[in-house]
Amino acid sequence: MQKLNLWKLLTKELKFLFSTIVTCRYFRHYFIKMKTNFSIVEMTNDDCKSIHKLDEINQKSMKKISKTS
Repeated sequence: MQKLNLWKLLTKELKFLFSTIVTCRYFRHYFIKMKTNFSIVEMTNDDCKSIHKLDEINQKSMKKISKTS
């Protein structure tokens, strides 16, 4: 009885470990793929600045909306 419980626990842990490794590999592959996609479309400094500017405007408008409601 004791051996059986131990074996169940061990297989459970191994399954978890295996699934974790698989998901990590999948995500690593996915992120590498994303990275290569982004490197093709390289952003210039101006693009980054304009995105930051848009983000600031968006933040301000969100604050105004939250104040009025």
